[in-house]
Amino acid sequence: MFQIKDIQFIVKYAYLDAFIDDNEKFMNIGIKIETEKNCFIDSIIKIESEILLKIEPYTIKKWLDIVGRNIEWHEFPEIEMGNREPYMFLVNDKNNEICNAKIVFKNIDNKIYIKINAFSKIINENNHIENVPIEIETEIDFFIIFGGYSNEKNCREENGKYINVIDYNYFKTTLDVSILLPSNINMEKFKIVFGENYIA
Repeated sequence: MFQIKDIQFIVKYAYLDAFIDDNEKFMNIGIKIETEKNCFIDSIIKIESEILLKIEPYTIKKWLDIVGRNIEWHEFPEIEMGNREPYMFLVNDKNNEICNAKIVFKNIDNKIYIKINAFSKIINENNHIENVPIEIETEIDFFIIFGGYSNEKNCREENGKYINVIDYNYFKTTLDVSILLPSNINMEKFKIVFGENYIA
């Protein structure tokens, strides 16, 4: 379920990704959700964030362990270099800031679901700014850990402080970036999001 105001959308995909921050104190969990076009709005709607949740070392072993964590903010944080506060954008033809957000991860049949209640200021058809409610509840996959320009040994050692990497496969992208993918990943879904030629 993905609803903006009184308009409902079909979720095309929803996934989490992760990377270790520059100071190597947290693993940052990001989110991407994309909808199909519908008859009311002739554009794709997205939810995007590079930093939705911060994980400290040795606090979880698997992604299902984030279930029960709640994230909230009122005002949209200042996006500056070094800022590590959670945030999200509602994206259509521009990045619309999301505020008054309440987010929770849930376990349904041993799968991760995310529930989002929030507001975003958008420009409506009359060119007026409107504060619209957003409500999302959907299953969410975990797709990828970005490991920078490291080798496999270093990539596994650094990320192993935050997640059990035994069940992850190591790859390089066509841009020579190290990545870890869950061994049970649905590669068809992955290719829909990242493309056929993402992995070298």
